[in-house]
Amino acid sequence: MPSAALPPILLCVGTDVWLRQEAVRGCLAQGVTAGAEAFDQQTIPAEPWDPQAVMAALQTLPMTSPRRLVVLDGFLAAEGLAWLARYAKAPAPAPSACLIVTLEEPPSGTLRTALASAGPGAVREVSCRPLQGGALVAWIRQRISQTSRKTITSDAAQALVARAGADLAGLAQLVDQLALYVGERASVTAQDVTALIGWSVEERTFAIVDAALARDRATAIRITHQLLEEHGVAPEEVLGVLGWHLRRLWKRRPRAAAEALEALVETDRLLKTGTVNSTALVERCVWELAGGRPQAAAVN
Repeated sequence: MPSAALPPILLCVGTDVWLRQEAVRGCLAQGVTAGAEAFDQQTIPAEPWDPQAVMAALQTLPMTSPRRLVVLDGFLAAEGLAWLARYAKAPAPAPSACLIVTLEEPPSGTLRTALASAGPGAVREVSCRPLQGGALVAWIRQRISQTSRKTITSDAAQALVARAGADLAGLAQLVDQLALYVGERASVTAQDVTALIGWSVEERTFAIVDAALARDRATAIRITHQLLEEHGVAPEEVLGVLGWHLRRLWKRRPRAAAEALEALVETDRLLKTGTVNSTALVERCVWELAGGRPQAAAVN
């Protein structure tokens, strides 16, 4: 996209830092000559901003680039919008500059009216809202295609989200690692995700619930021990995720879920006393969920 396509005002609407940084990087590539960032790109620290300093930065002509980029580093609060409305309603926003501001929500009221009066193409909105569900999977697939020309199956993308969460910065790093991991292969599979990243705490505790419901005490205890002793997961975290899975189970098996939740509540109470061996206590709880009491798990 040519630099002329940069608007005088770019609104990044939403709280996702990665998407905001992507928008800034795109504007830099479009309007600022490589190597001239120190002269033609200015970042003004977070609130409270000095409107006069912002105006001065916007009115400064670029030295070697087609445009000057002025970035407000932080979220614009509602009470700080008056100066932006005045800038938009001026005869015309500075044509030689691009002002980037971040709003948690789309502009409304007086600011919306003022921005609309700036003229066609003067203001552009970019969504920086956190991605979820299908949008997050689509972002992963687009990212790996753009950076490595590889593909990733939907199952693999969903497995990646399950293990790494929705943080785009972390996901971008893992996507790049997966592209390197598969080598010359054109596609990333769910098996590749498991091999590179392993299983999340959530997935392992889900496996504990499955094993307990199947009365497979050995498997349930083995996974619990791995989480607590080999991976250093806190006992409270294991109980918390177990409780979340059991609450989901409630609709299908209310009686079993109710009994299991009672055991979790009692275990949590004992953990908070600090007078028992936490690993043995959680393992005993898991054993009881699976339908029996351990013979070797002492809790004192």
